[in-house]
Amino acid sequence: MLSDFDAGKDKKVLTAIYDMRYSPATFDFGSFLVIAECLRQANDYSEIMVNILTNEFRAKTNRDIHTPAFEKRWRINNIMEGISRLLPSITGLNISRKPAKDVSGMIFPQDWTAEYKKGLDSPYAPKLIKQLYDLGASPRVFCASEYARSSINSLYSNNYCTLTLRNSRYQLERNTDLAVWYQFYQYVEAAGYQVVVIPDQEDLLSGQLYMKYPWQSFDVAAMDLDLRFALYENSVANFCSSNGPCSLLFYSDCPVYQFDQLKGKQTDEKFWQPFLGFNVGSNYPWSKANQIMTWKPSSLSNLCHYFDLFLSQVD
Repeated sequence: MLSDFDAGKDKKVLTAIYDMRYSPATFDFGSFLVIAECLRQANDYSEIMVNILTNEFRAKTNRDIHTPAFEKRWRINNIMEGISRLLPSITGLNISRKPAKDVSGMIFPQDWTAEYKKGLDSPYAPKLIKQLYDLGASPRVFCASEYARSSINSLYSNNYCTLTLRNSRYQLERNTDLAVWYQFYQYVEAAGYQVVVIPDQEDLLSGQLYMKYPWQSFDVAAMDLDLRFALYENSVANFCSSNGPCSLLFYSDCPVYQFDQLKGKQTDEKFWQPFLGFNVGSNYPWSKANQIMTWKPSSLSNLCHYFDLFLSQVD
């Protein structure tokens, strides 16, 4: 389907439609945009216009069902708009609460229509990105703005690491063990590096469990993706669990060591292979040497092992 995408003649704008009737209000929107960007590259379009349709919401997963509409709208305005700012080829973003209407011109997904189609899903699985990569597309496309980079450079040196925490009320078993990560924080500090912690946005806005530990955190990054990305870009190493914000790092040039892919009841090997398009234990084929899916739990020994691996490469 993707290889048969028809560019048409004299059309330079690709309209990407993220219809919430078929789509989650999650960071999966990021991979949706990367697919759109890869199609733009392959067909020589100059820009992308993004339409997010929010008149109705999907009710497919437990998270879909139990997340109230007002929270979904918050996530759209905060997370999805934030991700859109990370892709330079996006020249316009429209968030509409009106009923869907047909769109003229070249659109993605190609088979989208205003009429609801039962059983349809938005194309956001990374396996589709891999297909386009195999055809020559470049998926490492997200980057921070010049202003965000300048701000981070004025706040931090270029000799720090980041730790990104997960503490969500959904799939609790996937959350990071804060006590273990604080021990790791101390381990990295002892090696002479400044360490910057990015808390989970949900935790920042609710229980603030991360505040139980005396680590240095940059709370603004939990709320603003542009500043978060600038922080990641300027860091020598970024350590994280398998979570939404850090999934975006594999579509950038940021260094990343990601853990806990198999942690949880819903994210086992049967989930990952068809979703990613490659075998568990492997990495995205476009990843740089310092972009690693470890496929290991974030135990203290594993965290320290990969930090030591980073140190050996620095030396």
